[in-house]
Amino acid sequence: MYDRLELEEIAEVCREQNIMVVSDEIYAQTTFKFENFVSMGKIYPEGTFVTNGLSKSHAAGGYRLRYVIFPQHATDVGEQFKKILATEYTAVSTPIQHAAVAGFQVSKEMDQYFEVTRKIHEIMGEYTYQTLQQIPGITSTQPQATFYLLADFNQFTPEFEGSKITTQKFSESLIQQW
Repeated sequence: MYDRLELEEIAEVCREQNIMVVSDEIYAQTTFKFENFVSMGKIYPEGTFVTNGLSKSHAAGGYRLRYVIFPQHATDVGEQFKKILATEYTAVSTPIQHAAVAGFQVSKEMDQYFEVTRKIHEIMGEYTYQTLQQIPGITSTQPQATFYLLADFNQFTPEFEGSKITTQKFSESLIQQW
């Protein structure tokens, strides 16, 4: 996750080089300290396509509803995009549309839901991160959002190869340990 200053620096380069950005913000609502989240669309509105959806933030896996916010001046791109979507995708089912209307409503209940799920993800992320920090040779990123954590086991590559441990076997052993 980038902070405001990092996004401003990226935007500066993008402006200088006339680079368009696709900012996938599907996990934005899961940012633990949501007040720290900054959309690239706010920093670089003239050159950012913001994509988002329902499935991650609202824990609605399988509800394949996504959207794109285009830069204002990208009207031609928007029209071309509509043509592609008309031939590549079918309409979103009615139940998913109704779920989206309810899910995207600003309400006290939705705010509470996001607050609770962020806290659960933060507790689990912090626990997993702290546990990994206790294992010599493993480094990991401290999560700032959602339910993902990246751990680096590369230091063990020689041992894995020597023992003929595949990535699949290693993953299965981790799951069995939990």
